[in-house]
Amino acid sequence: MNIQLARTPAESGFLTLFDEARDSLPGARSDWISGLRQDAIDAFRRAGIPHRRIEEWKYTDLRSALPQALPLALPVPAGGGVEAADYFAPIARHRLVFANGYLRPDLSTCSDLPDGVEVLGLAQAIAEAPSWVRDHLDRIAPEARSGVFDLNTAFMAGGIAIRVAAGVAVDRPIELAFVFTGDVPAVQAIRNLIVVEEGASATILETFRGAVGVDYLTNTATELVLGDGARVDHVKIQDESLAALHLASLSTRLGAGAVLNTFTASLGARVARNETNLLCAGRGGDAAISGAYMISGRQHCDSTMLVDHAVPECSSRELFKGVIDGSARGVFQGRIIVRPDAQKTDGRMMTKGLLLSPNAEFDAKPELEIFADDVLCAHGATSGELDDDLLFYLRSRGIPELQAKTMLIQAFVADAFEQVSSEEIRDVLNGLAGRWLEGSTKDLAHA
Repeated sequence: MNIQLARTPAESGFLTLFDEARDSLPGARSDWISGLRQDAIDAFRRAGIPHRRIEEWKYTDLRSALPQALPLALPVPAGGGVEAADYFAPIARHRLVFANGYLRPDLSTCSDLPDGVEVLGLAQAIAEAPSWVRDHLDRIAPEARSGVFDLNTAFMAGGIAIRVAAGVAVDRPIELAFVFTGDVPAVQAIRNLIVVEEGASATILETFRGAVGVDYLTNTATELVLGDGARVDHVKIQDESLAALHLASLSTRLGAGAVLNTFTASLGARVARNETNLLCAGRGGDAAISGAYMISGRQHCDSTMLVDHAVPECSSRELFKGVIDGSARGVFQGRIIVRPDAQKTDGRMMTKGLLLSPNAEFDAKPELEIFADDVLCAHGATSGELDDDLLFYLRSRGIPELQAKTMLIQAFVADAFEQVSSEEIRDVLNGLAGRWLEGSTKDLAHA
């Protein structure tokens, strides 16, 4: 049930902003896109910004975190200064750089993509509207759309559309490097559409970084379509400004025999919410959804997930781990649905929180909804402090206390990193964890 509340200044501001900006947004002259935008803003007008009386948002008070609307971020002209952190520098890959959500071809290196791979900036994809874009854009959206997703559809201006043709194996990862630049708060509305056709395969990397100290908003939505027998490895690093808001959704449709392995690492943002919505639509699909977050101070990180087993003989595995220090708060909400006809389903979900401070908080709500009788399903959640016995064991062998704590924390998150199939990418993630631990050394000494 959607409970109506008084409209907030932020809601009123976004409605006014849409009226002012609609004619300048990509696809303004397209009835197809204009219709999508109008439907989305009408839905937002009815639902508004998600609030804590909505079950899926009970742990994340977005109305307080977003008290007012922000203007739309503007493109940075070619030659304008953009510092895109190069997390994957040791790895050979195709790289697409985005400033304030908009593709910067002058900073990108993807001219040698194999035949059968199409890459279009969002504005170009909307203008040219090839059949694969029209068939899939806003069609893989989450069934229970939130006001955040509706805002993304209404204002989508940046992002990318990628198609990997049937049978094509992309030789190197494709990195999407998003950076917010400037010193004025703004919102970047990023929409990505990735279609990997039958029997094709690709590795997609996403990174998010922004200007330090600026309270901007990243609203990003990715729609990912896997054809029958396709494979996608997807890794995302969220390392935004500690003053920023990061609201993200990944919506995926899995074809028969398709394989998805997706991992999200969250370190930045004042408030971050990563939603994953997966529909197992073809028999024999296999999905691994995992993530790790390391937060401190007063950061808030919410990982919310829905896996819908709609057909038989699919499997899904979910593992999320969080390291929470200071007065930070980690949230995990996971739901697996097994439909009546989805016999032979194998669905397993686990989340673990490591609390480094007496003021840290971890909220977990794993759920199973099973309407079939021949399934293997399980879920679990644990939280706790560093193991005193393990700490004593390490210290008894001459390892200083601070180093022993660091080793235990690294081992805790490394278990989640092991879900990533590429050793090179795991090395990058371990390096990020090490950097976070170096910044938390003072707090660890008193933990």
